[in-house]
Amino acid sequence: MASKSSDREAREAARRGGRPGRCCPGRSKDGTYRSENSDKARVDAAQKEAQGLQEVGKKLGAEVDTTKVKASVDGVRNGRIYDGLVKKPDGTYAGIEIKSGTASRTAAQRAFDTAVSPDNPAIATLNGKIIKITEVIEQKVP
Repeated sequence: MASKSSDREAREAARRGGRPGRCCPGRSKDGTYRSENSDKARVDAAQKEAQGLQEVGKKLGAEVDTTKVKASVDGVRNGRIYDGLVKKPDGTYAGIEIKSGTASRTAAQRAFDTAVSPDNPAIATLNGKIIKITEVIEQKVP
């Protein structure tokens, strides 16, 4: 006999169109896919990120720095980590966000990215130096 807790979990997951984590490996309790315990998913994500960064570099004819830096910007409470950076001719940087498949930026990422501009640059430290991020590039990878 199933416990009340597992019944409630199953009903809630079914309501959302998913299934509870206990019955579906690779899914969290709310039925969404997770990859924190999946080496294959991590490798796939890393390969797609590398591919996207390479595409941005090729498109811009510039070298992409793959160092992950945490940036902050006035007007947004939380910081943001970009997948890569590219130095612009004026010495500022563009932050690069790679999204694969059907993934899209979170609301927090969109809010942060919208706040970034030449007049309101995000600030980060790269190799011990403070840099300004004045633009955001989102690159989709299938």
